[in-house]
Amino acid sequence: MITAQVVLINNEGLVLGVSRKDNHNDFGLPGGKMEDIDNKDPMATAIRETLEETGLKISNLYQVFQTHRDGGMGHTFIANYEGEINHNEPHVVKWVPFQLLINGKFGKYNKQVSESLLSMGIEFKMDIDEEAMAREVAAYIKVEEEFEGVEFSHFYKDVSWNGNVRYDVHIQYPIGSDSEDYELEESFDVSHRVDKDLEAIGLKYGVNLGLSIDYCGK
Repeated sequence: MITAQVVLINNEGLVLGVSRKDNHNDFGLPGGKMEDIDNKDPMATAIRETLEETGLKISNLYQVFQTHRDGGMGHTFIANYEGEINHNEPHVVKWVPFQLLINGKFGKYNKQVSESLLSMGIEFKMDIDEEAMAREVAAYIKVEEEFEGVEFSHFYKDVSWNGNVRYDVHIQYPIGSDSEDYELEESFDVSHRVDKDLEAIGLKYGVNLGLSIDYCGK
């Protein structure tokens, strides 16, 4: 099996991502399997699949990565594009930081693609908007009754061996409170509903997000 994927980068440095049909929070590069109509040309596959999945016409394709993949060969190109995003398929197409692609099902492959792009001096936005996610988490903790008396402190960012990123939420007593040292004990706990709420916020940004293990769920 031969597949072809395409890296498209907009003026903000974001990369075009296409979600899985059954999971709109799991993004990969536009592309797909070679078909007979492609006449054994991976570039033709890339052009056809990108048009089908996104509605964009691409040109000036340049191969940036290739490797054996799932018993076949995977080819990845960078290209210019024109047009507007327009498709009839049951997936989501949007501009995302590359980290979202690394966090997806084909994260190992996409991590290799990102490393190849960096080695070629191609600039793109890698990380998510951590400041925006922090504001959203802080606002949630402020109004959630199970967090009464505490506030958001900071994230701890953990990068696994395969490039997947998890953000642990740390909370604290506000400075100037009656707490002796302004730190929470491990006995602080919340319901699984709160865990799910934080997980949902993380999914909006394409990362795993949850309370630090220092705070135990009920």
